[in-house]
Amino acid sequence: ILSRTAGDPALRRRVLSIMEAEYGRAPRLETGGALKYAPDAPAPESIGAYRIEREIGRGGMGVVYLGRRITEDFDHAAAIKVVRTGAASPRLIERLRAERRTLAGLKHPNIAQMYDGGETDEGTPYFVMEFVQGASLDDYLATGDVPLDDRLRLFLDACAAVSFAHRNLIIHRDLTPANMLVSDTGDVKLIDFGIAHSLDEAAPAPRPRTTMTRGYAAPERISGSAASTVTDIYSLGVILDEITQGLDGPRRKDLAAIAAKAGAPAPDDRYRTVDALIGDLEAYRRGDAVSAVGGGWRYALRRFVGRRRLAVGAGALALASALAASVVMSILYVRADAAERRAVERFNEVRELAGFIMFDFHDEVARLEGSTPAREMLAKTALDYLDALSATPGASDELKLEVALGYRRLGQVTGDSGFQNLGRRGEAGMLLDKAAAQIHALKETSAQDPAVLSAVVDITFAQAIHEGNTNDDRERAVALIQEARTAVSTLVERGDASLKDLLNEAHIDIMHGYFLTWLLKTGEAVERIKTGLEKYQSLVAAHPENADARLGLARANTTLAEAMAWHVYFEDGDEADYEPVLPFFDTGVEETRKLLSAPGPNMQAKDHLVISLLKRANTTCNATRRRMEEGLADLEEADGLLEELLASDPYNDRFFETAGHVAIQKAECLHNLGRFAEAVEVGEAVVARREIQLEAEPENRALWGNLANNLMVLARLHMAADDWPGACRVAERQAQTWGRYQAAGTSDQYDRGDQDAMRALLDQCAERGF
Repeated sequence: ILSRTAGDPALRRRVLSIMEAEYGRAPRLETGGALKYAPDAPAPESIGAYRIEREIGRGGMGVVYLGRRITEDFDHAAAIKVVRTGAASPRLIERLRAERRTLAGLKHPNIAQMYDGGETDEGTPYFVMEFVQGASLDDYLATGDVPLDDRLRLFLDACAAVSFAHRNLIIHRDLTPANMLVSDTGDVKLIDFGIAHSLDEAAPAPRPRTTMTRGYAAPERISGSAASTVTDIYSLGVILDEITQGLDGPRRKDLAAIAAKAGAPAPDDRYRTVDALIGDLEAYRRGDAVSAVGGGWRYALRRFVGRRRLAVGAGALALASALAASVVMSILYVRADAAERRAVERFNEVRELAGFIMFDFHDEVARLEGSTPAREMLAKTALDYLDALSATPGASDELKLEVALGYRRLGQVTGDSGFQNLGRRGEAGMLLDKAAAQIHALKETSAQDPAVLSAVVDITFAQAIHEGNTNDDRERAVALIQEARTAVSTLVERGDASLKDLLNEAHIDIMHGYFLTWLLKTGEAVERIKTGLEKYQSLVAAHPENADARLGLARANTTLAEAMAWHVYFEDGDEADYEPVLPFFDTGVEETRKLLSAPGPNMQAKDHLVISLLKRANTTCNATRRRMEEGLADLEEADGLLEELLASDPYNDRFFETAGHVAIQKAECLHNLGRFAEAVEVGEAVVARREIQLEAEPENRALWGNLANNLMVLARLHMAADDWPGACRVAERQAQTWGRYQAAGTSDQYDRGDQDAMRALLDQCAERGF
């Protein structure tokens, strides 16, 4: 039963209860177990100085009564355990006397204190223990929704009691949730040391002469070996696993590893002491690395990031500098020691560390607010070293692959509009071109290598996003997406696709639909996004704790809603009914809020919440007045979130860019609500923001397009406010800006109707003499 239900404690308890009912067996390994079912003598009126009030428990060795001291000067309740008649052999009586003396010295706040003991008139041993008003740990946890941290606190208190007993050379030997009482004040009290023995005495013979609770007894105890401190640790591991199973919490794998190490079948694989178990649990609660996981410096650095949260970029920069210095010293060593055998080993160490900085560590930092400058430094530093290593004669394909992905990673942080970036989009394009050249050269010789094909997907997809969002070339973006889809489909068909590849496959469908929307192929866009949404739903079902899958599902719902809204608009115009669209927007928002409520870094989820609120408002601000008010509320929330993000990461161009989109939508929403003066004020601020961006990056074609569109909106706002001079002034600026945008050769089919309206406005301005 133990082995077959090891992963399901609830099933284990259920099976044992069925056995109890079916076969009349208690869930214990017993000797003389029939004594439990033998008829007892009536409860005595008193035992020693205590008046017996009632029976409160029983087991294979005896009965427990609630007693109250009857002397006038001292009134208190106690639990009195009396050894069952027939079980008290002379040898056992002597044993119990020795244990009673030992246990009387265990004074600890989490151990039920032994007050007294002796023998009845019939010579039967009894123990007088502290009476704990409360419930056993398993009953206490079953009565309500006890959070994970509270469960760990209770468990750690029990561990402290066990550790204290071990330091006093006492082994419990029957640790179970039933022997851990939670008092009405929320304190844990460890009870039932009735089968304990002292380490400084000879251990009892290993033959089965005591009771051990099934499921919690270490395998070596079941096979007849003597008890030791690590047998108690095994029981603690089983209990920890039971009380934390199925609960949401941070770093579940770390916590599972702690329980698995404590409850390892082989004694040598367990924690050597209870204090070591406590130390790992405390490290887990702080967010530090835990020894049960292992993983060396990679794992330790990830936990360092998770613990510090690196709320500002300076902290990450300092850490990046330290890591970079380590790599520099290693490369110098390689060069100085080139003639030695150790140089080859150090070369591989340098490569491993640089690769870790570029990929694993960078990804941890990327989840934190305020980390954009640090991410650039990490990526650039690591890429410099990978580049230097790849120049070594005979560099392997694996190293060349890392360099290609390094260029892609650096391009992402430099100017990928779909990610937190520094706004240097031209530089990002050049880096992506270098990545593409490297990976396609590798593909010529290693087309069957899953790692190479996966990198082709990554880099080609990144190029598609860049072409579509930065260069406004949606036709080119769709062509690149088709190329990325072919590569990822090959991986899937061959059974070589990793979870990352499957996430890419779903994201490719979503972005394909997104760009088709801009090409006015809205019906095709909706169907393509639905395909991606179904893939994300399957991935979340298979990997419910994967944050990337859950965030992808939220994005898929938001993007689908946006495409559906445009499709309805182009089909029905001003008569469009957006009600069927809104549930998808709502799901996108709510799924993102769930991610934000989880512990740990949440910058990416916060970023997407801004986007989902903005896109929902883009639809609701053009619906009924009630919906317009809801849209304005969404925009106010998005504005507040952006203030937090920009305060923590002022170098992040994505947040700056999004703030402009939120503001212009807010202006349009205010216009639709008839608040024209407010709308004009917000619109003017947006245009000023765009002009600041262009001063920093005058060759950015997408920024010229954004400015042209914002000026068009501002002109309409001035018209609505009956400010014709202002409207005509802005319309003239818009025409000049649009001319600059068209000269860049970008696609503009989706804006032709708006430009026709602007030309008509300029004609009216001329007629009015403005």
